[in-house]
Amino acid sequence: MKNVFNQLQLLLFIISLSVIFTVTLLAEGTRELAPNANIVIDGNNTNDIAALHIDNAVFNNFASFGNSNVNSRLHVHIADPLTEGIMLGFSGGHTNQTGGNPPQVNFEYQILDPAGNIVFGPILVTNTNARINNWSEAFNGPMQLNGTSGYDAMEVTAADLTSAGWTTEGDYYIEFRNLMGGAFLIDYWDITVADFSSTTVEEKKGRVWSFNWAFFAINDFGFPERPFNGSFYVCAPDPQNLDAAFITEIDFNGSGFRPAAFNIAFNSFGTLNTSNIVADRRSQENVNSTTPEYAIFLNDPVDICETAESGEIEVLGITRCGIDDFCIKFIGTRSGQIDLLLDFDGNDQVFTPGTADVMITGSVSAGDVGQAVCLDWNGLDGLGNALPEDANTPIPISLSFAQGIYHFPIYDAELMTDGFDINTVRPAGPKPLLYYDDTEISVSSGSGEPNVQLMGCNLPCHSWTNYSNPGTVGFGNLNTINSWWFSQQTMNTMTFFLPGVFTCDIEGPQVACEDEEVDLGIIIDLTPDNAMPLTIESINWTGPGILGGNGTEVITINENGTYNADLSFINELGDTCTSSCQFEYAQLPKSEETIDTLLAFGDSLVVNTEIYDVDGTYTQILTAANGCDSILTIIVEVEMPEIELRCEIFGPEFLCAGDTTTLTLDIIKDPIDAPDPEILSIGWFGPGVPIGASGQSVVAEQAGVYIAEYIWVNFTNDTLKGACEYTLEVMPEFEVTIDTLINSGDVVIFNGESFDSAGIFTQELSTTMGCDSIIIITIDVIDPTYTCLLTGTPEICEGEVSIIELEAVVDPIGAPAPIISEIVWSGPGVAANTTGTTIDATESGIYTAELSWFNNADSILSTSCIYSLTVNPTFETTIDTLIGEDEIIAISGQIITSPGQYILNFNAQNGCDSLLIINVIQESSVVYYDLDDCRSTDYSRFDPDYPSPVDCAFMTASNVFRVNPNVNSHSCTPGVNGGVGLCVSSEDDCDYNPDSEKAIIFELVVSPDEEEAVQITSLRFFERAPETFQWIVGTTGLNNYPTQYGLRVLKNNQEIFSSADNVTTTDWTAETFNFATLPDFKVQEQTIFRFELLGYCLIGNDSDVTAWDVDEISIQADCAEFVSNTIDIVGQVKTISNEPLENVQVDLKFGEFDFQKFVDQTNEAGQYAFQDVPRFQDYMVKPVSGDDYLRGVSTLDLIHIQRHILGLDRFEYA
Repeated sequence: MKNVFNQLQLLLFIISLSVIFTVTLLAEGTRELAPNANIVIDGNNTNDIAALHIDNAVFNNFASFGNSNVNSRLHVHIADPLTEGIMLGFSGGHTNQTGGNPPQVNFEYQILDPAGNIVFGPILVTNTNARINNWSEAFNGPMQLNGTSGYDAMEVTAADLTSAGWTTEGDYYIEFRNLMGGAFLIDYWDITVADFSSTTVEEKKGRVWSFNWAFFAINDFGFPERPFNGSFYVCAPDPQNLDAAFITEIDFNGSGFRPAAFNIAFNSFGTLNTSNIVADRRSQENVNSTTPEYAIFLNDPVDICETAESGEIEVLGITRCGIDDFCIKFIGTRSGQIDLLLDFDGNDQVFTPGTADVMITGSVSAGDVGQAVCLDWNGLDGLGNALPEDANTPIPISLSFAQGIYHFPIYDAELMTDGFDINTVRPAGPKPLLYYDDTEISVSSGSGEPNVQLMGCNLPCHSWTNYSNPGTVGFGNLNTINSWWFSQQTMNTMTFFLPGVFTCDIEGPQVACEDEEVDLGIIIDLTPDNAMPLTIESINWTGPGILGGNGTEVITINENGTYNADLSFINELGDTCTSSCQFEYAQLPKSEETIDTLLAFGDSLVVNTEIYDVDGTYTQILTAANGCDSILTIIVEVEMPEIELRCEIFGPEFLCAGDTTTLTLDIIKDPIDAPDPEILSIGWFGPGVPIGASGQSVVAEQAGVYIAEYIWVNFTNDTLKGACEYTLEVMPEFEVTIDTLINSGDVVIFNGESFDSAGIFTQELSTTMGCDSIIIITIDVIDPTYTCLLTGTPEICEGEVSIIELEAVVDPIGAPAPIISEIVWSGPGVAANTTGTTIDATESGIYTAELSWFNNADSILSTSCIYSLTVNPTFETTIDTLIGEDEIIAISGQIITSPGQYILNFNAQNGCDSLLIINVIQESSVVYYDLDDCRSTDYSRFDPDYPSPVDCAFMTASNVFRVNPNVNSHSCTPGVNGGVGLCVSSEDDCDYNPDSEKAIIFELVVSPDEEEAVQITSLRFFERAPETFQWIVGTTGLNNYPTQYGLRVLKNNQEIFSSADNVTTTDWTAETFNFATLPDFKVQEQTIFRFELLGYCLIGNDSDVTAWDVDEISIQADCAEFVSNTIDIVGQVKTISNEPLENVQVDLKFGEFDFQKFVDQTNEAGQYAFQDVPRFQDYMVKPVSGDDYLRGVSTLDLIHIQRHILGLDRFEYA
């Protein structure tokens, strides 16, 4: 950024050596909007002032910092950023005050490129360094162009404009901010665009614009006394060519326009945008109904808006397709608005409301250009009367075709005493007429003008003088007053006559008997009678029962329903119309009645001389009183006696296996004296019964349920079904097996037969039912054995003894006990060849007792049993914990206030001793931000201190900062313990956004020494979300404070910690986040930690300030245990009896493939070792003995294996 004045002086000096020229370039800003150097207000001599009204929410926060509303920006159009620049200047700022000497304010402004990047500023403007000091300097423009009568302009160069990468045509924009916050005014200002590509600097007018300007005709002489005398140029886009527009100038000089604060906006629709042209263009009472659409310039935008093309309209005539369906047909060459006057009141080309005149408004869209278009009319005049049906009835019309429509809705304009002026700029044309419709405004304008003007008035017009006080609805005060006009307008006046139309009716019988065929005919009338003949194109009938004649004037039908005739005809302009008529036709149905009667057997029924005495349904066809058929249905039912059947099956109760029997069916009727009904069929079902078996009997030989089903017909000819069943039991050939054990020398007797030796014996007998019975007797001679059980105390404490006792039990119980030959014990700490029934055990592990005895054949048998013993050690646990300065911690009831070692004794859950050793370590603050050197414009002062560096690492920290600091600025507030705290804005949303630009950020780089580790242990800070904000340099007031805050920590740009929805407090509160046990906060190599604090979820009051205060930020850390990247894996291979095994191959596998392993051999102590293998890898240790399958097998194992192979013993465990 630099001032262009000295450069331009040098340039002028060099050029003056060869050529003399005169600079006639001017300014853009105050010159156009405050053109008068001398005006009189209430007897006071002064000049025009049209102040920029910045950042007032009522006026859409015009041109404020960060305003995302494109409509409320102050734009500067740059055609070529590589050759053009901006010269600009502003007077000092002040707030609004009625009367002189308003409070002054300091403000900043900045310029952003079309992509939203800041390319210039922020620039501070005070009342001592302001570039413009009075009206004359602003009016004359930059002194670099116009000499010393102007102001010393600030220059924005091409280098500035392209500094963020934008190099093509676009709209830059300027933003302003009151350093104290709130709305403010800039009385005098200038923004001049110029082309610096040649030796002659060329001013580019028409480059400064907005959709919705906000101005203030300041209240220095009372409210509302100061007039606004400025002018604007407005581009109304051509719908057929969006690069072209209709440009008009709106000039308020001398209009008596005294609005105080106001927005300027223009659009194509009016106060509303509902697509109802008539309603949308009306002024609205007691509401701000201004919507910006058109770009508003201070000069003719010749470099931006091309000139639109004018169009024409041709009225083709009036036709109609129905009595109340008229079409005023026209064709246009360009898009535009149509206003049609049906001039029935006086034929004076003037629309008079409340008379027979009718005004219809429409449009020609881009799609309608070159096409015949209709304005629809219902045929009624403005009083609701239909025109006389006579071909000589005149229809006088005045048709206005307008392009470039401008609606100027202005809100809260207290006075417009003389009316503004309008000039057509491009394309050239006469001065336009002004239109308005103030029928919604209940207060008179006071000017004497009518409240509606739809035919246009000559400028200046549409003025108002009715104003009382700011709080009362006047004509302009608190209302939105709309006026509209057109850049181009043509008028066609002509008279047409009432056109003809075909109407139709249908004649024919309305009622006929069912199934009868009738004819319907269409009657066609031409209305009015003396109209020009029209051509019938077609007749189309629709309805439910058309039999023939469709397409002609007569059809034949035979069904109820609605019938329509659509008459298609050609009207006077060659359009196809349709006239429809409808006819309702009804058929009388046949009369149908039913007689349903029950006769006793032998009785008869007589109906219309016909006699009925037999079951059946009978029909008589008669004639009803209406002449249509009548059908009588007679249903006769003869009552017959009721009868029931039941059945029984006879046969034996059971059979012996292999025998057969016959089952017989007996059917019994009830009553017994009733006639026998007809039995249609009998069917049998059951086990072994052939499919289709029938008759009174069946042969059975299998056990199960047998069913007989019979079908019969009763006396009412009903077919019925009955069934009965029989269960037959087949007695099996009984076979009983008896297994028994006897001692050697004993005798057992079965059914009188004695047995004294082992074997299998058979007895054949007969049951009481005469069927066979077989008994199989198996006798074994007992050889008793032993089972064993070990008992004792399964769980002891270290240093105690468990007595394990062997209990030998004879199996089977009661058998003589065999002679025990040997008891051998083994287990942890058990000496070899230990015998006896008890041992003393002191070590954890599996204890085995093997019992041997002699059987009846004097062979040695054995069994063994095991016992598991757990020896619980004395538990000793050590924990390390941190304590901060002045912190109190409690562990298991122990209150700790200082560092040191603390030892606590407990009883463990298993009853053994438990020892807890607590090492309390003083926590060190490695980084500390006191924030006392706070300045509201600079984050760089928030440097860290390093009060307690650690010995194992070097640490550096950033200053406290925020992303995009030009937008996310900060303030300073009274802090903790009399210091200064940081005050920042907060997020509105109640969902935590970790990527918010509003977060407070600080970063820490940790560089551990070689083979050293560092643990970030905690983050501490104070926070406050006050109900009333307080700025050290500034003001105080209501705070829309955040109710929650969030913390996020990144490690080398990867999130490792996040805590959201933390509740804020309204007074300073110490906050601590502990990371001492989190592995992600332990590092052994250089690491960058990033801490982000964000206040969010506003309380929701009316304040614009969202302050959250933070102070005294500190990061704590300590040295930690260094963990190597390799480990040693060692172990031992032993037998089940704890004997070491030498020369056993041990594989350490680390993958699924065989080659993914390390290999070692055990030494004489059975030990193996794998050293310096990579850490953080899953391993599987697998012993392999490839050279000796008996390696690790004891002599006792060999005895067990031999006895198992010989069938003398079984394995109790593998």
